[in-house]
Amino acid sequence: MIQLTEEQKAIVEFSGAPMRLLAGPGTGKTLCIIEKTKYLIEKRRISHKEICAITFTKAAARELWERLVKTGIKQGSLPYVNTLHGLAMGILRSHLKRAGMKPGFKLVEGFTQNILIKDVLQDLRERNIKLLQSDIKLYLKAHSQVKSKAGLPSHISSNSHKQRILDEFSKSFHENLCFYNALDWADILHRSIELLDQYNDIRKETHEKTQYLLVDEYQDLNPLEQYFIDKIIGNINGLCVVGDDDQSIYETFRFADPQGIINFPNKYKDAKSFFITLCRRCPPEVIEHALRLIKNNKKRVAKALFPFDKHKKGFVVCVSHRSKKKEAEWLTSKVIELVKKGINYKDILILFTDGDIAKYYVAALKEEELPLDVQLKVSNIFNSPYFIWLLATIRWMVDNEDNLSMRQCLDYWKGIGPETVRQLRFIALSSNDTLWLAIDKVASNLDVFKQIKLRKAVKAFHDYMNKLKNFKKFTDITDLFLSIRPESREDLGCSIFLQHLHTFKNQEEVVNLKEILESFEEGIESGELESLYKKKHDNIRIMSFHSAKGCESEVVIIPALEDDIMPGISDNMEEQRRLFYVSITRAKYVVFLSWARQRTGQEIYKKEGRKMLGKYKSRFLSEIGK
Repeated sequence: MIQLTEEQKAIVEFSGAPMRLLAGPGTGKTLCIIEKTKYLIEKRRISHKEICAITFTKAAARELWERLVKTGIKQGSLPYVNTLHGLAMGILRSHLKRAGMKPGFKLVEGFTQNILIKDVLQDLRERNIKLLQSDIKLYLKAHSQVKSKAGLPSHISSNSHKQRILDEFSKSFHENLCFYNALDWADILHRSIELLDQYNDIRKETHEKTQYLLVDEYQDLNPLEQYFIDKIIGNINGLCVVGDDDQSIYETFRFADPQGIINFPNKYKDAKSFFITLCRRCPPEVIEHALRLIKNNKKRVAKALFPFDKHKKGFVVCVSHRSKKKEAEWLTSKVIELVKKGINYKDILILFTDGDIAKYYVAALKEEELPLDVQLKVSNIFNSPYFIWLLATIRWMVDNEDNLSMRQCLDYWKGIGPETVRQLRFIALSSNDTLWLAIDKVASNLDVFKQIKLRKAVKAFHDYMNKLKNFKKFTDITDLFLSIRPESREDLGCSIFLQHLHTFKNQEEVVNLKEILESFEEGIESGELESLYKKKHDNIRIMSFHSAKGCESEVVIIPALEDDIMPGISDNMEEQRRLFYVSITRAKYVVFLSWARQRTGQEIYKKEGRKMLGKYKSRFLSEIGK
């Protein structure tokens, strides 16, 4: 058991004012949250029903809950632990009628959001608005930015024509959400806030549960999420926000606002700030180089970071190479050398700015038959296209009126595109039917619906789904799906679900598909399944800078550190610097930093400003003295 330092004890025992805890990398902020929660329950005799702990991810919530259990707090005395959006989802589900929503609403994110965008674009074409592929991301980002209370991007606010297009884009997006009985994350927060504003009993009920509210990773919350925190806090003196502005890396991705934690004392005049300055993870040399880097940011709270063990051995090594090929050869030989010296595969973490850059190096490592755990996307294992398609198929079999699941199934059927889907939606809306009933009408009356060019494909899809409906054995269902999408076998999320389904083999008489689906979805929602997967890694981890947040490793290797790649051309250089700071502070022993003087390959053409020859090392390497 790690003993609390004096600065940690002061944090745990403080009360009586809003509190901001700034905790650098590896300083034990989660330990402080756990011990503070235990102190409130056991020493101050605060009811666990008045304590709420909010984390950034489901996996983090699960880990926090498990660590609270290990402290000895009795099961019946554990506080509420969830993500911010999980809390908001709970408020909505408890008051569906008053929120004006239908039961069984679904969340739209990631790949599913991309499916809906296809429908939005088709609707816009019907209104004579045609968007270039390069514009789609810009309008989706602007749409999300406005909903997150982060303001309108300047390239749209200064152009009335673009503003009109954005209005139409947002209108169509919400019409589709309504048809599919779905919400995105921002909608969930907005709807919850409306309930809190309109109903005193809901507000009172929520405030009673958040007399003591501990919010982790506050620097990564966007303005809407910070506003939601203001709405749910029951006792302002019980608010404790935890984070580090130097580790805010989601401004570009999800409009995180690090100014929220920087300006916290201005927002709450009586607020008290605490710092954890002793880093147990990194050796002195890594900390020294990291601080040289981050001090170049202007928008930050000045803070100290010291090694807990001043004598801990560690290194920061920078290597340059003639070419990308030579760099890949060095990387594979370095990994093999480390393993021969006794470093475990799981203690090696290789980080890249993005997946396009990583491909060449991953291929080189695979040629050496090294065991790899590739996690380059900032998403969980249950948000892949194949998993979404499989789960949608099972969901629709459980509930044939589920329009969103039916739309997701249509997405994997070859021969049916967005225009056919638009026509099917129109049929459904015209007669107030479900999407499945619209498909059934077309399949049963091909001659009546001649305006649908691909009606034979609709018939084939209809026959396939009917066959699924009539299957009795669970294995028959999955076999038919896999015959249509055989690639799904290689998908991790699908594999986990198929294993889950297989445990019920030949139990069709005692358990139904709905019960199996509900038990699996509970595992996803609680973060249990994701946590189990993440704890099992024994291979070399290959991750993006973003996905490595929260990780640590004995050895960290960061290749491809040319200036046109890291930081590259960016509107937010301070965020890029924070991203590099987070990456190098994952190391418990050594950081290898590497770059090449020339680079060929597709990846150099995909982003503005990248070049083949005459490349320079990252300016960040110069800033740390390498």
